[in-house]
Amino acid sequence: MQCREALWKKLQSINYSSHIIRCNGIDSSGFNKWVLHTGMLFDSLEKWWPSEGKRPSGHEGLDICLFQDDNSNLQKLVAPFQVPAAMGGRIVKIMQDFLGLSIVVYHEEFSDAEWGFYTIYAHTSPEEHIIEGINIEEGDLIATIQNTKTNYNLQMLPHLHISLGWIHGSLPVQELDWPAINKRKNMYLLDPLPLLQEEYTIKENLSGSGMD
Repeated sequence: MQCREALWKKLQSINYSSHIIRCNGIDSSGFNKWVLHTGMLFDSLEKWWPSEGKRPSGHEGLDICLFQDDNSNLQKLVAPFQVPAAMGGRIVKIMQDFLGLSIVVYHEEFSDAEWGFYTIYAHTSPEEHIIEGINIEEGDLIATIQNTKTNYNLQMLPHLHISLGWIHGSLPVQELDWPAINKRKNMYLLDPLPLLQEEYTIKENLSGSGMD
């Protein structure tokens, strides 16, 4: 498919880390690299927060919440942390998730008559101007991450979840929700990790991060 070839080229050109650093002024604190637990990765069955057991199914995307500064100190993303768009597109749905709201963005240039390509930014509080039907550009500020302290049953750091992939036209976006995404029926999800352009390290545990 020609649209998929165009998408691969686009993903190779995006440096989502640079957009996040710019929006939040992280560079002034000496950003070095993202720090990811294995449970934050796409398709992982592990939990990265202090809770027993495993995920009931593979992780639908990528979680971002920690980075290492130039002095090798571990830094947390503190709400309200600003969320930029990785790619331009049209906002087609804003839906509830278990921490906040998820913003669904449709990318027409990477879609065809059968399959639509989407990016989903979860656990956010959208900016006031972010409503269904508007177009956004790459790098635009669209939300802040949700403060997890509002839910006292969770011991989870504020974080941004990103999912991306194709959804078949047989699943109208109006019917899209997280139970449907979890089942992955009529959709093909992709690993969002390349968006970070290799500015990351992966750890088996996050002892000392404030989550233990």
